[in-house]
Amino acid sequence: MKIVRDFEYKLLCPVKYSAGADFKDAKMLLISSPSNRQIKIASKLKQYVMEAVGKMRNEFKGNDKEIEAAANAKKDDGSEAAASYTMIMQMAGIEMEQVYDIFERLLLDGKTCLLDGKEPLKSINFGDMDFRDTERLLGEYIAHFFM
Repeated sequence: MKIVRDFEYKLLCPVKYSAGADFKDAKMLLISSPSNRQIKIASKLKQYVMEAVGKMRNEFKGNDKEIEAAANAKKDDGSEAAASYTMIMQMAGIEMEQVYDIFERLLLDGKTCLLDGKEPLKSINFGDMDFRDTERLLGEYIAHFFM
């Protein structure tokens, strides 16, 4: 198993941010793995993921190959993994509002998520992000750091 310390996420929809006196359009986010600073909150997110996978395994007893294939689906851009993990969580009845609240807290810590690899993601930037980006980013985060 290769340990990933960070990954780049290419935004579907650019996000405006201020860099000094200038405004720029971020096209990419640099996402870092959770550290001990975020252990409590990252553990809660991981708990939701594991709960979802467990529920889906129970739901599809005897079809573990299908669950494993969905959970391990990865393309170079992470899009299959992103879709799989968020879909599994939704199908398992996980409270996605709580999941997204936790995920937002992780991203806004000032070090975990950098716009264009430079500027920390701020609440205003997160609020302006396209939901499809947030959903895919959550899936990629799970695929890179929890599986």
